[in-house]
Amino acid sequence: MLDYQTSKIEVSRIEKVHSEIVGFLREVESDFHEIPARNLALRIENNILQPVRYALSVIETIQDVGPDQIPDVILQKWNLSILEVLEYGGVDFEF
Repeated sequence: MLDYQTSKIEVSRIEKVHSEIVGFLREVESDFHEIPARNLALRIENNILQPVRYALSVIETIQDVGPDQIPDVILQKWNLSILEVLEYGGVDFEF
């Protein structure tokens, strides 16, 4: 079983780091770099921040409801989502 409080702290840190990167990229105003920077920011939001924010909401739900009150199938799926964010920072890498 996961330690949800520790996981929440780490997932929050991951979200903060990636949000700061997106903020930096959105501030790029160079004619040459503006479009690629915004494209990269959008990719980070879609591929990293969405799963990270989902994991945060899952952790909060588990903490509010209690892991014993959630069906095992759902809890396993949610735990997997949290572990993927912790391992890959929200990205499911394909090799």
